[in-house]
Amino acid sequence: MDESTRRRFSRVLYDALNQQGYSAGRIKYRSETFSRSFKHILSKSPINGHIKCIFAGSFGEGISKLYSSDVDVMDVNSDIICVDERSDAHGPYSLVLQNEYTHTFPGYVRLRTDRPVRNHQRGLFSQRCIHTGNHYLSSLITMQALQQWDPSDVINGPARTNTGDVFNIHMDIVLALPFVSLNVLEKWMGRERHHEWPPRALRRKISTMLGYVVPVGHKFSQNKDIEWRISYTTAEKKLVRSMNDVQVKMYVVLKFVQRDRLKPICQNFTSYMVKNLVFWVLEITPMRDLTPETLVDRTLTAFGHLKQFLENKFLPCYMIPERNLFDGRMNERDCVSLLREVDKIIDEGYGFLLKHHRLSLSMQLTFSYPDIARGYEQWLVEIEDIVIMLFFNEALTDLVEKVITGQIDFVEGILQLLVNIEGGQAFIALLIRLSQLLGLDIGSILKNLANIEQSALELPSLIFNRLTDALS
Repeated sequence: MDESTRRRFSRVLYDALNQQGYSAGRIKYRSETFSRSFKHILSKSPINGHIKCIFAGSFGEGISKLYSSDVDVMDVNSDIICVDERSDAHGPYSLVLQNEYTHTFPGYVRLRTDRPVRNHQRGLFSQRCIHTGNHYLSSLITMQALQQWDPSDVINGPARTNTGDVFNIHMDIVLALPFVSLNVLEKWMGRERHHEWPPRALRRKISTMLGYVVPVGHKFSQNKDIEWRISYTTAEKKLVRSMNDVQVKMYVVLKFVQRDRLKPICQNFTSYMVKNLVFWVLEITPMRDLTPETLVDRTLTAFGHLKQFLENKFLPCYMIPERNLFDGRMNERDCVSLLREVDKIIDEGYGFLLKHHRLSLSMQLTFSYPDIARGYEQWLVEIEDIVIMLFFNEALTDLVEKVITGQIDFVEGILQLLVNIEGGQAFIALLIRLSQLLGLDIGSILKNLANIEQSALELPSLIFNRLTDALS
């Protein structure tokens, strides 16, 4: 493929990703509005006043659409602080913990407390170290206590996975504590960089931001029960927000390939690893080399870097480069299997894109029928906007509050919504329009008024299934 053809091919991919809803502007809008809508819903639930919810992962960044991935939420205990020196703590904190890094793997920390902690309401418990006699906050006991709150939740590392609610949304919920360490951020800020990303102003901003610790120790550590993993979730969101259109689209394509070709080979190769790969590639790439016409070239370059990381069996965390993201997650056999697939992708060249069915169809549509492609883009945007407006709907929010607090069950709530003309009119109008866009005949579903309870349960299920197909 000559250079001119490659540039045209990249431009078609760029336009096809816009058609799929992956422009930088749409991603920013999705991140902001989804976060607002979920915070609005969660504000109606009986959450402790000191808990601050932060939406993380691809959903929080706006990269993933609703119903195309799980929702990652960090529940942050905002009146607790973890610091290198207790004298660094300022403010009315109920608990100040001191960071200890000795005998821990990079990216992990022990949290020392001057007194035993038995906070059943927060799920926080300490345990005494037999070697030092000091008390440390226990990640193991904390996770065991959190699971008892809802035994149906599935534990995955530091996350409790809620396996679905009345809206059929799966949520990974992680307890987190604010973490301050100038050493980590000063080292990140002072690292030599030769190109324009991330911008200097953004680096200064990130160097002042809070980190967080989550309750999981390093898999191979003798002290893993009292270790917590360091996370810079909000800093990473800032970095993603700073990406331009081409950078974002490279990230999206890599996530598509991770989900469809790499994760089936190794379940532990995560989207978080892909995000860190993207950060490293962007840092070493001049902005002049990031254009719509070079999008595929840059994506293939990223696979070349991934190949090197797999060969070395070391993918450095972007915020804490000493931490190997493969460590404790992927063994040598996993790296060899992934390396074999990455070599195939590199050998396929531009053809690797044609193996992603939906993306290939979008490119064909964009190239051959641009007017139809624009109509499809508008269809997707309207669906997504209606979903967002449904979450903002006051009648629906009131229903959520009543269901969460056990005042009514879901079927009873839907019935109240259907008959409450004043409160439910806007909700029902949006629901009808969404059903039309998804090709559902809402009239035939609800016409059997004698069996309205079954209809009230059937309609959401049908809509959620169609949304998953449309937005994934």
